[in-house]
Amino acid sequence: MFMDGIFPDTVASIRRLNEIKTSLVVMTLFVGVHPYVGATAPPHLTSYPESASDGADFTLSCTPAQGRILISVKWYRNNVNIFDTSSDADASAAILHPLTTSPEYQSVSGRISVSSSLQQHNVTLRTNSPLDQGSVWRCQVGSQFSNNLTIEVKESIRGPSLPALSQTSGGQTVTLTCAGEPGSGGYISIAWYRNGVEIFKTISDDPTVIHSPVNTSSECQSVSGRISVSSSIQQHKVTLRINSTLDQGSVWTCRTGQQFSNNISIEVKESIQVSISVYATKHPGTDEQILKLTCEGADDITETVWSRNSVNIFQTTLPRSMLVYDTDSPEYQSVSGRISVSSSLQQHNVTLRTNSTLDKGSVWRCKVGQQFSNNITVELKESMQEDPVTTIGAIVSPSASEDGNILPITAVAGSIIVAIVIVVAIATSVLLVRKYKQDKCCSFTVSNIK
Repeated sequence: MFMDGIFPDTVASIRRLNEIKTSLVVMTLFVGVHPYVGATAPPHLTSYPESASDGADFTLSCTPAQGRILISVKWYRNNVNIFDTSSDADASAAILHPLTTSPEYQSVSGRISVSSSLQQHNVTLRTNSPLDQGSVWRCQVGSQFSNNLTIEVKESIRGPSLPALSQTSGGQTVTLTCAGEPGSGGYISIAWYRNGVEIFKTISDDPTVIHSPVNTSSECQSVSGRISVSSSIQQHKVTLRINSTLDQGSVWTCRTGQQFSNNISIEVKESIQVSISVYATKHPGTDEQILKLTCEGADDITETVWSRNSVNIFQTTLPRSMLVYDTDSPEYQSVSGRISVSSSLQQHNVTLRTNSTLDKGSVWRCKVGQQFSNNITVELKESMQEDPVTTIGAIVSPSASEDGNILPITAVAGSIIVAIVIVVAIATSVLLVRKYKQDKCCSFTVSNIK
């Protein structure tokens, strides 16, 4: 009481000051829990790195004004709110409320990840230059919007390059070239991808060796044996011998570090063209001789379907395998036990021991993929015998003589001599008969005269 009486105004002033301090503390805490209440400074959007590289990660960071914190942030792409982020512990790495029906969200779907804290919310984007070049981003906290940030994508890798790819055809080679932009300093190691799968690496220190091939991958197996490489600091090259069946539409990409090149799709102008040729090891086309059917084309051949008289009878595969479709088929039974096969990537062969009764006039063809060869008709000639009558008869068909030549003159002369001998013999017989009759007649006359 004494003190209150002496300093009534002073005590009241101290109480009022304490109340003001308490109010300030409460207001400070309230502002901290509810960001940007009563604040005028908007959030700020930055990126790392400053410019994007195709295939590389690009991070957008939304930060509050100094002394503020972030709880919830809305993200905009080209003025469309595509998702939200939150610094809550159980949602700091989650994409919240995605606008999945929006083309703007669909264009980044599968390429983004997020991380959030009270001080900063981040969106990391794996850059795809056709989709991201020129896109405009911004973040929103409460009613406050950040600055706009436009993504500019610079070219990090030029390649692979396939000049005049539209002219590529089966059996030809094409070269994929992976090179950095001028002034990039070059690359020591390059990873190569086919249809989105890494299949091997090239290293400039070991320029002609295929490194770390993923032999268990079907993508790697599909080019095995058909590629060669050459590498330098400036550029890495893969040379591929085209197989239209395996390579048509395949997509290639190269990568250095985290940076991917553009995609290159292989377009093959013409599918495999198959031809069939026939030749024999001895006298072509004679009965009981060996006849060889050869199926070959401009492209590698891994398997061939053979048909006889329009019926598929078996398939040949590398190196000497034969798969019979139907052992009960009359067409197969007619050649069963008389054929053997041999195959390589360049040609498939069927060797047939001919039987004129079964094989004459039979029609063969081969098929590779969806391409059919021309038809081949087996024409057999009769074997030449020692019997002179058969030899003479062969003159009627000059085309049946060896190599298309006319039969030897001696054979013709011999036949003429035989004919002359026969005529002389007949004439001699006639003369002898006449002489015998004359002699008998004269003997009878003389006897009567006596």
